[in-house]
Amino acid sequence: MGKLRQTALILGEGPTEFFYFKSLCDVYKHLTIKPDYPKHTNIRELENKIEDGVKMGYSYIFCIIDMDTKDKEPERTLYAKLKAKYAKPINKPKKGIHCKVEFIETLRCTELFFLYYFRYTSRPYEDQDSLIKDLNKCVE
Repeated sequence: MGKLRQTALILGEGPTEFFYFKSLCDVYKHLTIKPDYPKHTNIRELENKIEDGVKMGYSYIFCIIDMDTKDKEPERTLYAKLKAKYAKPINKPKKGIHCKVEFIETLRCTELFFLYYFRYTSRPYEDQDSLIKDLNKCVE
């Protein structure tokens, strides 16, 4: 009998998160990161990607969520509903589906990590826009 494999799908929501995961390819040569040019997604697109991952048989789906894009309505409420929908693992033994969906929420920390990597600063950032503006001066 074959050995069961644990597989994981990581859904990064924006370009900054993508660059972080892409940097893991330097260490883990066998990783493939898709899509090559991610964008901020809406809740419906994210839900579709999760459903596709479940159908493809992933054991775990990790959703890296940029909470700065979820601070206003209706995104905030839609995101809360999505989290509630996937709060429990998905078990469909007849279809061979066993999947756990986890949401990992970030605020400005990912962008701030990259800014600290590229330049020294002690400036406090009250909002995402000013941080992104400074980060864009360091990277494309």
